[in-house]
Amino acid sequence: SLSLREKACPIWAAEVWARGGVISANHPVKADSGWICPLPRPVDLAEIWSGNWDRRHRAPLAWWMAAGESVAPVGGSGWTGQDGSVELASPVTWVLAEGDDVLGALRAGRTAVSASVDGPLLLRDGEDLVALRATGCDLVHWDGRREPIEAEHQRIPGPHPAFLHDDSDRVVALCGAHRPDATRR
Repeated sequence: SLSLREKACPIWAAEVWARGGVISANHPVKADSGWICPLPRPVDLAEIWSGNWDRRHRAPLAWWMAAGESVAPVGGSGWTGQDGSVELASPVTWVLAEGDDVLGALRAGRTAVSASVDGPLLLRDGEDLVALRATGCDLVHWDGRREPIEAEHQRIPGPHPAFLHDDSDRVVALCGAHRPDATRR
């Protein structure tokens, strides 16, 4: 077992990575509990999309871009509101695993996040992105370029992370970078 509270961040992080684990920064920009833990290198994953995120607010995307494209995006729907409610599967993290090696897929950064299980989705296929069920959305490339999605299944070249906006400028899906070696660090 590893006690995170008894050791400085760089010490426990080194232990996690030495044991083959991954580190995720959950809700890195949340006002009352954002990520404040200096590490010698970027985290493996970051909860870019937390269940209570106002998807027009760009702070999580700005944090992700500042952290670098080596950080794989994940989403978490386990937010508990003031009334104790929770909306599961909003967002959904998709992981492309070989067999049942989910940890290996997370370590390799093969993740995508969508607003729901049946909404628009942005997936990685090698150096290309594939937008599904996203007609009418805009693809926003890592460098800020926008590209309209005009088909229910559209392939877009580009090895960098990207995200989809709907017509009301809300983020509806995001996907990490292409990693040709399929391993992490």
